[in-house]
Amino acid sequence: MRTPHRPTAQLLLQCCVLALLSPAGAVAAPAGPANLATCRAGRVLEKQMRRVRVTVRDARGHRRRAVRRRARWACVEDRAAPSRVVGLTAVAGDGQAVLTWRASEDAGGIAGYEIYRDGQYVVTIAGTTFTDPALANGVAHQYRVFAVDMARNLSRPSGVVWALPRALPDRQPPGVPVGLTATADPAALTVNLRWTAPTDDKGVVNYRIYRDGSLAGTSTTPTFTDPDRAHKTEYRYTVIAFDAAGNQSPATPAVSTYVS
Repeated sequence: MRTPHRPTAQLLLQCCVLALLSPAGAVAAPAGPANLATCRAGRVLEKQMRRVRVTVRDARGHRRRAVRRRARWACVEDRAAPSRVVGLTAVAGDGQAVLTWRASEDAGGIAGYEIYRDGQYVVTIAGTTFTDPALANGVAHQYRVFAVDMARNLSRPSGVVWALPRALPDRQPPGVPVGLTATADPAALTVNLRWTAPTDDKGVVNYRIYRDGSLAGTSTTPTFTDPDRAHKTEYRYTVIAFDAAGNQSPATPAVSTYVS
């Protein structure tokens, strides 16, 4: 009597024999685009078809020679250009232009992007953002970008964009002057003020000095001498910085001094 488990045992035995007879390549990494990283720079993985002669058996069991087509993957020289740069934009600033675009695609990888200003080569960069500095305000420029792959294939040019650098209004106030000190000189009846100049993107041009809330004078340097003061009197001072556009800083904390 045949046991019900025998067919299963025979099937398992056949599978084991087939696994032992299979070539080592059968367990290698799968061929195809997943192996693209194994190709060196400038080469891409390509599927190649070739004809091979094999021996087959017909329906009657007779052997005969036949031709079959088999595929294989190989690293070959990359001759295809990368995709065209799209999404190029230019934002003009004060003496500069900032370009951005979307990354191009290429089977062998993108090496960089060539930027052209007014038809002249400027630079090659790896990223998708470029700032063109030191431009003259009021002069328009046109830009184009090309993608370059690892095999030095050049894409078709991007569309043209224009940028017109221009001076921007200065709306940023200076920082607060720091370290304000007031030193009285009873003999000369003066008060000498000193402070540290604050920062400003365009530079501080002058200061206004206030005594007890009223304007005492101005200075183009971080020092000021307040003359003609009275004996036995206390004075409170604050300083405000101004830039060339007329933006003013907040007032410093008040400091006091006593003329004895």
